[in-house]
Amino acid sequence: DATKPRLTQRARAERSEKLLLEAAVELMAQQGFERTTVAQIAARAGYSPGLVNHRFGSKFELLDRLIEMGQRAFYDDVLAPALEGRRGLAALLHAMEVRLRPNRDSARTLAFYTVMGECLGPVPQIRPAYARAGRTIRESFRRFIVEGQEDGDIRADVSVDAAAAILAALTRGVIFQWLIEGDAIALDRLRRENRAWLTRALAPDPATAAAYATATTTDTTSTANTTTTTNTADPARARRPARTRAAARTGTERPTKRNDPAR
Repeated sequence: DATKPRLTQRARAERSEKLLLEAAVELMAQQGFERTTVAQIAARAGYSPGLVNHRFGSKFELLDRLIEMGQRAFYDDVLAPALEGRRGLAALLHAMEVRLRPNRDSARTLAFYTVMGECLGPVPQIRPAYARAGRTIRESFRRFIVEGQEDGDIRADVSVDAAAAILAALTRGVIFQWLIEGDAIALDRLRRENRAWLTRALAPDPATAAAYATATTTDTTSTANTTTTTNTADPARARRPARTRAAARTGTERPTKRNDPAR
């Protein structure tokens, strides 16, 4: 259509990259990484196979981009807005609830877990990409645990690295089981039980554990394009002073918001 403005070279490049990534997600969700070819990705997106290598270098580098973009989109669009104003144990519990509400219709989620299973089998070359993704999720939990220990909401003797690894394994393991078994994994009940277990394991005293275990902090429903979050009781907000113990010693105020994409 001669009446429509022509796309700039940069706009065309961004459009082709987006379409190629979407095609790769759809195919890998259906048939995994090894069986998905560059030619299939290009054909589904409507381009020649050479463009895949031109844009990404290889199918392995394309997967790296997919994983990185997927994690960034989850943190920026879903997790960060849900955790606004929270830190420490409150943020950790809330993050767990958000993570344990997977989208059944998400091709990206299915592709991530389908391909992850190939790390230990036919395609060991993709292990580094998944190892980096694992470090990212552990670091997210690690930050919450450190904050909770600073604020006194999490026991000081909790091993930060060990707890972060356990939480990352728990979230991934539950979602993996849910993808395989479907409704046999009762996610609503599991989220409630998980909250109670975590508060008993992490809180410094029974009263704190009871307060966090019974509080309902999230009612999140996630779709492919939207996420709605309703926040209710948060015991940390009611009982935590405006300054952390560390801030009280130094005379500095605790920041009300952290510009931290890993949250």
